[in-house]
Amino acid sequence: MIKGLGIRGNEKFYVNKLFDNSHQKHKYLIDIYKIKYLFCSKFVKPSIEHKMIGEHIRMLRERQNMLLRELAASLNMDAAMLSKMERGLRPFRKEDIEQLSLVLDENKENLHTMWLADRVLRATENDKFQARALKLALSKCQNKNLNHPS
Repeated sequence: MIKGLGIRGNEKFYVNKLFDNSHQKHKYLIDIYKIKYLFCSKFVKPSIEHKMIGEHIRMLRERQNMLLRELAASLNMDAAMLSKMERGLRPFRKEDIEQLSLVLDENKENLHTMWLADRVLRATENDKFQARALKLALSKCQNKNLNHPS
């Protein structure tokens, strides 16, 4: 695989046969990458940024020397599904958060916050106004908390 482009060795061989000019070859490889990226971004969700809770769950599980299948059994779910959740390919359900906090001995509030942040990022993914919208939502939340202290 060509590093960073997701191009396999056999594709590289054929590209080398097609083009003598390295500039043409490079442009062609970039075009292949763009096509693959568009295909993957349309059919593979979510992107790598939206897995805060999954990374945290994996870190907690590994810190306790717990196998993936052990945690999956305690959550009554398939190990393959939990693996996808840890990698950010599937979202955790809200119901999983309390059980995870008990099994992994982690603060439920922290897990819920990470879960919610992932959910917000997933909902606004690929939107060009994402950052502006999140800033506006944050300012509304802060104003609401100032006006209505708990």
